[in-house]
Amino acid sequence: MRHRRSHVPTEIERKFLVTGTGWRQADGVRFSQGYLCRGEGSTVRVREAGERAFLTIKGPTRGASRAEFEYEIPIADAEQLLKLCDGPVIQKVRHVVVFSGSKWEVDEFLGENTGLIVAEIELEKEAGDATGAATKKAERDQFVFDDLQERVKRYPNDLRLRYELGSVLYENEYLNEAIQQFQLSQRSPKYRLRSLYFLGMSFKKKQQLDMALEQLSAADSELTIMDDTRKELCYEIGLIHEELGDKAKAVECFKKIYQADIGYRDVAQRVEKAYRR
Repeated sequence: MRHRRSHVPTEIERKFLVTGTGWRQADGVRFSQGYLCRGEGSTVRVREAGERAFLTIKGPTRGASRAEFEYEIPIADAEQLLKLCDGPVIQKVRHVVVFSGSKWEVDEFLGENTGLIVAEIELEKEAGDATGAATKKAERDQFVFDDLQERVKRYPNDLRLRYELGSVLYENEYLNEAIQQFQLSQRSPKYRLRSLYFLGMSFKKKQQLDMALEQLSAADSELTIMDDTRKELCYEIGLIHEELGDKAKAVECFKKIYQADIGYRDVAQRVEKAYRR
């Protein structure tokens, strides 16, 4: 593996929802990414970016900053690691745009998140320009919250906007605010399942496991075919049962997946281990 940086880096970034289409003039690179671990504010992410792949470890967020370590890995390894990821694999196209002297990364999401477009700006590094970072952070903080609140205020019945806002808030660990948006967006038939999923995952991150189980089970009850969405739900439900100490119910969830897709994540190991007891 090759370490991308020689020092302990700190990432400072802000995210924004996007309107307009001028950014489409920039070339795009297709990304596939998923998370091997998400807990206590730290994450381990595997990402394919065009013909390259990376493993990234991020620490807990402190304001807009978080420690980050990134290693380039073989693309074949990334493909295998993506199959082990916790939650859905996210597909998006990233466009890099230079505007007003700053580099913006505009992500156009695909698949179930089609329609969501998020722009991200990485601010000055804390070690390099603390004053500049603090100034930009204050400006971006004010802008992003004003912008999001204004959009929701302007279109309070736009459930797609509620879902998009919830997704951005969830990604940035604003869990209570995300929950509020997903509670509204679940009214949309198009976004109901994903909203229930993210509601469950938000409660799980808050260690409110009973409510997490209720939301994920509600989503699971609306599906009859063991497709990728239901596998994901069953797996998360199984993990929660396991965390609650109910190993029998956990194994039942993993067995449902096992019977449909023995190669899904680590369900084969979990089920076969249960039979060896």
